[in-house]
Amino acid sequence: MALHKKSNGTIDTIIFAGLRVGKLYLELIRNYYEFNIRGVIVIDKKHSEKIYGFYDFTEYEEILPIKKIKKTTEIIDYVRKINPDIIFSVGWSKIIPSEILEIPSKGVIGFHYAKLPERRGGSPITWTLIHGLNETFVTMIYYSEKVDAGDIIGESKIKIDKNDTSKILLAKCEKAVIELSKEFLKKLVKGTAPRIPQDDTKAFFTKRRNDNDDEIHIEKLNPIEIHNFIRALSEPYPGAFIKYKNYKIYLKSSRIIEQKKD
Repeated sequence: MALHKKSNGTIDTIIFAGLRVGKLYLELIRNYYEFNIRGVIVIDKKHSEKIYGFYDFTEYEEILPIKKIKKTTEIIDYVRKINPDIIFSVGWSKIIPSEILEIPSKGVIGFHYAKLPERRGGSPITWTLIHGLNETFVTMIYYSEKVDAGDIIGESKIKIDKNDTSKILLAKCEKAVIELSKEFLKKLVKGTAPRIPQDDTKAFFTKRRNDNDDEIHIEKLNPIEIHNFIRALSEPYPGAFIKYKNYKIYLKSSRIIEQKKD
C-alpha cells in the first residue's frame, strides 16, 4: 500500500502496535485529525508464539500502511525514509533501537504498566500481582536509550482488588492508556506536554519472566502468596503450575473467600 501523503496541519506518525491495546490505540489516533498515520508496525503472526495476548492487524491492511516484521532492527531504514514527527509504542514488548529513537522531532511515546521510577523493568503486571499490591499505575513516558527511564508525561493510578487477575488488571491498564492519551495527545502536538525527569536513585527493576518462572513452590509460600501467584500467571499467560512426580499441574484460577465468623 502506498504511504499517506502529509496533509496541512497534521504531523506524520508511526505506531508500534502490539496486543489488543494496540488496536484500541490505533482507533483512538485515527479519530484525531492532527495525526497522519504513515506506518503501523506489527509483529508478523508466525513470530508471535511467545507474545501472550497477540493481536493480528490483518483487518487493517486495506486501509492503513501496515508493516509486519520479525524484529525491530529490520525497519530502521523504513522509519528513516518516513521521517515521522512522532512515534507511539503501545503494547510493544521489543526494544526500539536508538537509531529509531533519535528520528522523530517530537519523540517516541510509550506506556509502562507500573509506577516509575520505582518499578522499572519487565513483566510489570505479573510482578504487581505476585507482590500483592493494592494499586498500580500506568505511566506515559518519552522513550530513552535506558529502558523505562525517559521523562514522564503523566500517570494514572489504578486500584487493584484482591481477586483481580492479570486479564482484569490488563483491561484496567488499557483503559488508563486511552484516558491518559486523551489528556495529553494535543499537548504533544503543540509541544506543551510535561517532561518530568525521573530520579534514577529511586529505580527498582523487575526481571522479564519466562516459562521457567511459573512453578509454584508451595512449601515456601503462604496461602495468600500462592493465590497471588496463581492470579498473576492466569489468562492471557499460560498459568502457574506445581510439580507432582513427572507431571506439571496447572492452576488456572484462585479466589480469596472471607470466612464468616460464628
